Amino acid sequence: MRLLSPPTSLPPSSGRRGISPGPLPLLLRLLATNLLIMASTRTGLVSAGSWNAVKDAECASPNSICLTSFRWCSRDSASGKGCSYPDGIDAFYPGSDTVPYAMLYHGSKYDITWKQAKPGVPVLIEWLFSDSLIQAGERRAEDGWGKLEVKWSTNTTGSSYTFDPLAILGTFPTPQAPNMSVWEAIASTHDASNHIRISQPGVADANSPSVGITGPSTPGRGTLSAANKSVSDQFLVHSRWTEQFVRNVQAYDATLYGQQQRNWQIGVGAGIGIGVPLLMTLAWFIGHRLGTRAGYDIAAKAARREYSRRDTTSS
Repeated sequence: MRLLSPPTSLPPSSGRRGISPGPLPLLLRLLATNLLIMASTRTGLVSAGSWNAVKDAECASPNSICLTSFRWCSRDSASGKGCSYPDGIDAFYPGSDTVPYAMLYHGSKYDITWKQAKPGVPVLIEWLFSDSLIQAGERRAEDGWGKLEVKWSTNTTGSSYTFDPLAILGTFPTPQAPNMSVWEAIASTHDASNHIRISQPGVADANSPSVGITGPSTPGRGTLSAANKSVSDQFLVHSRWTEQFVRNVQAYDATLYGQQQRNWQIGVGAGIGIGVPLLMTLAWFIGHRLGTRAGYDIAAKAARREYSRRDTTSS
């Protein structure tokens, strides 16, 4: 679609001089708008980078094992630390400091790390999620996400574990989910019921309070609330196609933001260097000292340049 070009000349003067706002109000509007955009953007960046899972890990007690990854948001809303998502992990609700859901992707690997583990005792790592996505609608309506069940687990004596969702899903059925196929497991992990839980069975900590969400304790089903255990924030696991889609959206958004920044620099960059008051004075001088027509001439040239650029781009 081609945009119509504006007239290359100004309409003839009627002899009666109208009231022109001049460039000053337009400049003030531009300044105010861009300052608000930049302020909100910078505020969001500060909030997103203030939470650090390693430094700010919230352990149940000084003696209990504690996750230092797979927690993306502070659980103390009063702290104002917000959320922080590392590279390769995306917020399911970007900009939210209250919904700590994260997006993980097939084909990527993620480090599960912890601290305060008792040396020499294996760490049990469990992946819990619900199978409600592949259940009948009536059960899902009753249970919401359904029962959170341990679907996979492993033991390690290392100080961390590399979590490869797609490789693990390829091992289904597992002893914890003997009736779940690979494809059912992949489908089930598409919702936000996923949790990672770590513990050291046999290491009791009487001073450790309960942690997180609770679930049934019947065979094959774990409880998320127990002493000396640490539970992750919730997450979803999606395909590489979904990741590529997210990256495309992010790239498009970054391009728009970059263009906005360039427009900002072109429009008021001089004001940052020589001082906004001086720029305003200059705008007033052009619009009023040199006359209204001079201000319109400047605006008309800028408009013609913009329409010409858009017309070339759309052709």
